[in-house]
Amino acid sequence: MSTFESQEDIDIARTIAYLNTLPPIQKKGDLVDLHTHSIYSDGENTIEQLIEIAKRNGVGTLSITDHDEIRGTKEALKLYPGISIISGVELTSSIRNGRMHILGYGFNTEDERLNKFIEEAKLNSIYSVLALLNQLKKDYNITFTALEIDSLVNALGNIGRPDIAKILVKKRLVGSIEEAFQKYLIEAYKNSNSYRKKPTYEECIDLIKSAGGVAVLAHPVSLNLNDDDLKELVKKMKEVGLNGIEVFHSNHSIEETKKYLLLAELLGLLYSGGSDYHGHIVKPDIELGHGRNGNIKIKELSILKRL
Repeated sequence: MSTFESQEDIDIARTIAYLNTLPPIQKKGDLVDLHTHSIYSDGENTIEQLIEIAKRNGVGTLSITDHDEIRGTKEALKLYPGISIISGVELTSSIRNGRMHILGYGFNTEDERLNKFIEEAKLNSIYSVLALLNQLKKDYNITFTALEIDSLVNALGNIGRPDIAKILVKKRLVGSIEEAFQKYLIEAYKNSNSYRKKPTYEECIDLIKSAGGVAVLAHPVSLNLNDDDLKELVKKMKEVGLNGIEVFHSNHSIEETKKYLLLAELLGLLYSGGSDYHGHIVKPDIELGHGRNGNIKIKELSILKRL
């Protein structure tokens, strides 16, 4: 068995072993992916691993958009990886129905107000997960050990439902991350939602723009709105500074993609897009730069002209 002199040697060896499992490099650097996640939120790859996967998948422009967290994007910007890195974040906003996330791009990662918000978001993610664990116990009599709770609270980045889902899989209460959501987490999340403290979309947009960034409505399909209500909402969001819409996303059908592109053009908004890659455990059918089963391969986005 090999002996390593330091933790750094071990980390390097693990990274090399991981990279050796990846497929050969494809076309070099012609794709764009502005929606990815790392170990700093609910993704499973380190920043170095994400960048290497991007290179191998032909991605030349990348943004790491962790949930309410910017340590990953800071790290990526310092690596000089040989591809274009755009600072990114995905902020969670309050909404009555569905899920609303606001993506931020091209902001100053050292902005004092933004960094203060990120620190508070980490604490909120802990409170939110603890509330969800309590709801799982109340609704389904599912309990977690002190060790399991400690692993969540002391995680590297922000924690969320995928982290709980992984534990449910390990407990053999479900067979997959998706089953954990469908069987327990979606309903428990709804029931515990009153415990959550989330900023409004106005606050999210202002936070991004005050840091010099561009604000984009993420995956509008998750809002669960009809066409008329979505249009009215996006118009209101534009009035307070929204810059664009995430048109291309792994969860968007061809028809939805066309609809969101038309909406962006109609309202004079930029369009953006990305795979929403988390890794092959959380979202096994989504590949960085290629989307769900190859349904997106982005080469051009109007938002890039502003970044």
